[in-house]
Parts: sequence; C-alpha cells; structure tokens
Amino acid sequence: MNNLEKRDKPESKNPKPEKPIDRKDFLKKLSILAAGAAVLGLGANMFSSKKHKDGPEEEPETIPEKESSDGIEREKIKSGEYRKIKAELEFEYKEIYPDLKIERLEMLGDVGKYGADTVEGKLLRTLRFQNVTRAVEKKYNLPKNIILAMIMEESTGADLVPNARDDGGFGLCHMQGITAKEFGLKTFEDCNEKICDKGHAKRLRQEIEENHYDRKKLINKDDRLHPILNLDAVGRMLACYMSGPKIKREGYRNIGPLRTAVARYSGTTNFPNYWPDIIKNMKSLKDEKVIEKVRRAFNDKNQNLVINDEPADFDIYIKESLKQNFNYGLESYKRGTHYLPKNSEEVLNTYKSYLD
Repeated sequence: MNNLEKRDKPESKNPKPEKPIDRKDFLKKLSILAAGAAVLGLGANMFSSKKHKDGPEEEPETIPEKESSDGIEREKIKSGEYRKIKAELEFEYKEIYPDLKIERLEMLGDVGKYGADTVEGKLLRTLRFQNVTRAVEKKYNLPKNIILAMIMEESTGADLVPNARDDGGFGLCHMQGITAKEFGLKTFEDCNEKICDKGHAKRLRQEIEENHYDRKKLINKDDRLHPILNLDAVGRMLACYMSGPKIKREGYRNIGPLRTAVARYSGTTNFPNYWPDIIKNMKSLKDEKVIEKVRRAFNDKNQNLVINDEPADFDIYIKESLKQNFNYGLESYKRGTHYLPKNSEEVLNTYKSYLD
C-alpha cells in the first residue's frame, strides 16, 4: 500500500511531435486543391462548414494549428468533441517507481468527511498532483493552476475521500456519475445519474475502505479514482465549456469564457461562492510566501520523517510523491495530442487580471 494515501483516510470526527507545417506552403496547396475541385464541379461546398440539425454552423473539422501562444502545435476540434476524446495513456498503472516507504509522516491538518480542514493541509495534499495538473492544463491550453485550485476546493487533495454528501461525487475533482459518463469515464456500477443514490456512494466508499485506500487497486472500479483520467476529464470539460455557448441565465450572459467554463462545471447555483474560492486558491498556489509557510510547518512537524530509508523533508516528500504519478501513465499522457480550444487564447491573455 502507498503510505502517501494511507494518511488521508477520513477520521471519525466530522469537520515525437510532427514536423511543423509551413503556413504559406499549406495555403498554396489548399488553393491548388480548391481550383481542382472547381474544375471537377465540386465547388465551394467541398470546403464549407457542416451545420447542426438546428442550424448554426459548427467549427471546422480538426486542423493542425501551430500558432498558440506557447508555440506548441495544437489541434482545433469542435467543442462537443472534447466529450469523446480519451486520455492517451500507454497503461493505466505500471510500477515504474515502487510505492513509497514512509516512516513517521505527520500530515498537516486533519481529514474528515469534508477533506482537509486547514489551508496548509489542502495545499500540502494538492501539491502532490501538480505535475498531472500542469500536463492537463498544457494539453488543453488552460491557465496555470486552475485545475490545482479546483482540487483544493473539491477534494482538498484527499483524492479517495468521496463527496461529503454521499451524492455520488468522486475523484480529485469531484464528478457526478452523469458528468463522468458524459465525458467518457467508467463509473462504479455504471452510475449515470445527476445525483447517484446514497447506496451507490456508500458501496463505493466501502470498496475504498476494504481496499485500504490503495488507489492502484481501485482505479479499475471507477475512472474517477484514476488521477490522470479524472483530471483529464476536468480539462476537457473546461475546454468544452469555454468553447461552447454562453450561459443564458440572468446574471451570467456577459461573463467571459473562463468564468463560463467554471460556472458550468460547478453549477450556476454554486458559482457565486465557488469562483472566489478558486481565485483565492490560485493566488495561494503562486504565492511563494504561502508555500514557504507550508514548507516550514511540515518540516517542523516531520523532523524525524524517513522516506525510502533516507531522512526527508517537505521538498523530498513532494518530489517523491510526484514521481508516483508516472506509474499512472503520465509520461505517455504528456506526449499525446495537444489542443487549442476556442477562446483559450483569450483566456490566457486575460485570466491573470483575476489574480491581481
């Protein structure tokens, strides 16, 4: 069993990229192809956009894209296609790095049914997944730390602790059954409900307890318990929602694509409280003084910490924890296709204003 999960049991108290395409050469070839199509009588319809059944034009079919702000070659796809693509993993679990052997670990804060109960505890637990969230954010051209901030709010980094209401929400970023299924994830007992019945949640909670909170034994039961599959689905959700239509509900019609995406994820009812917490978490994650406070608190409490038979501190604990994520296919995931969601460049040019 992996000791870095062992401590997060809830307690009884209740608190090879392809060669870049030369754009001039591409446009020249396209014009030649179009001229040939006209000679054959195919006309302009050959290149026209398809339409939805209800009329509005869709985005163009998948095309190579190399002009994103970070210089990575990306693909544009229709917003709805983000529901269908799957995380590109060579394997779902393979022991590249052995389970950590941890002795005398004292985590910050306590974990109850609502997750970690202190900011320091949330940050500590969440930072163990930062290389996964960075990979997801890069894949979908999302703001840095947006998903990490969502983890802090959803599970507080205690990834195997279900939603406190037992309504069926599971994962590092809690996802309901119907949402997980919508974005192609396998759910426990094939749950496909907006609010899974409490029996479903309790049975999965029991499975987690019977497997001693050992994640690698649980990922075959529910994709939401797989850190990369869960967080990739969150990235796809944000990419889909920021690319899709605006929210028509009163008070939401003029918000930008990032807030639209987060509002659709959290639900418009929860958004007024959820959004400020996400911004607060993002500020904490980029504040070196806050991280240093967590480092000091951890080191003060873990002066006798040993990892893999060697003395350890905060930085070693986080570094060794991050290595564990490669056992879940992180390297192949990072090599996979990268995407350019509609409006994502606008988001990257404006989101930092929220953090000022």
